[in-house]
Amino acid sequence: MPIGYRILLNITMTLITAMLFSNCTGQLKSKIDESASGQKTQENTGTNTPAADTPNSSSCAVSVSATSVNQLEPISLNVLSAGNISKIEFSVNNAAYSDLGLTRGSYSWPAGYFPTGNYVLRFRALTATSSFINCTPTTQTVNVYHLSISNPTPNPQPTPSPTPSPSPAPQPSPSPGNNSSSNYTIDRSYVALTGYTANGSAFDAGFKNFKTIYHPDNMTLMDVAADFAPGVKCYNMQVRHHATSLRAASSTQKYRIYVPPGTKYFDMMTLTYWDQTTKQALAIKMNSAPQATYSEALNSPNLPGDSMQMSRILENMFNGQEYRSYITEGGNALPRISGGTTYGGATPYLYQTPRGGWIYVNQVKLIGDVAMNLEIRLCVDPTTYKNWYNSAQWDSDGNPL
Repeated sequence: MPIGYRILLNITMTLITAMLFSNCTGQLKSKIDESASGQKTQENTGTNTPAADTPNSSSCAVSVSATSVNQLEPISLNVLSAGNISKIEFSVNNAAYSDLGLTRGSYSWPAGYFPTGNYVLRFRALTATSSFINCTPTTQTVNVYHLSISNPTPNPQPTPSPTPSPSPAPQPSPSPGNNSSSNYTIDRSYVALTGYTANGSAFDAGFKNFKTIYHPDNMTLMDVAADFAPGVKCYNMQVRHHATSLRAASSTQKYRIYVPPGTKYFDMMTLTYWDQTTKQALAIKMNSAPQATYSEALNSPNLPGDSMQMSRILENMFNGQEYRSYITEGGNALPRISGGTTYGGATPYLYQTPRGGWIYVNQVKLIGDVAMNLEIRLCVDPTTYKNWYNSAQWDSDGNPL
């Protein structure tokens, strides 16, 4: 073959090969681009996997039924939560948090659960990431008050014969162990409690000045509420202290409250801090310090179970009986200690203390070594009280001897 034809043929074959290679390369590139484009589309339009729960994706809200509640009414909550909430906890007056027991729905503390006073409630929630978040609102304040129900027209009752008041004339010398102020010694290792420590109270006081706080001119004659004795007219004396003042008063948490002559009814409520592992206990006695140890209070509590025996608590304490009580782990309200004149039932029980004296309270074991709230109320016969007050003797703090 002539050389010219061979050159021409080689050029032609080279061009054909180049065209075929270019076409294949273009198709391959197109496939690669198509594949890449398809993958990208799938990434942009595919369904995203939900992110793990975080504190920011969870929330809780707790609303309280009212900011001011009568002690005879329950305190109700409405609880809402969103996200992955495992539990909701609450704290009262900066105490340790406790599990509320639900994450949404309704919850109520029963009537009488909180003694009278102001309470700052805080709520928080535990999320799936084991982090705590504050509920909304962060804090809520609730005032629990005692409403004394007037009974201007009580159900007709036989007019009871009044218990004779001690005559102002000289009396025979009492035997040892009775409650005459002349034959017992005040245990001053127990701090006297008087008045209120609630902010803004007209009776803001502390641990002195019984003479001024409870002057007859400052007392109001009233019908006592149903939890005392309907229809019984008396002076309603109150002593109420919160943790801050109690701790400032005594490092041993031992207190005494004066019970005047003519006291018809005694009522003591103790609210404590929460703890899931500790039993809490107290002991109480009149005119001398209670002797019960922590072990004895736990193993031999002796508050009566029936209503008639409970009515006799004040009379029994006047006669030297010591009472002990405790609450189990997780509790925060010691058993209420109260007793005295009761009009309920077929046979009314009538009683008033013939003489005055100090009731001693030993808070044997409390969480934080202090009560969250301690409240005592007394129903005192006005005539007997005035007669006693006008001839009473006072110590340098203005408290009864």
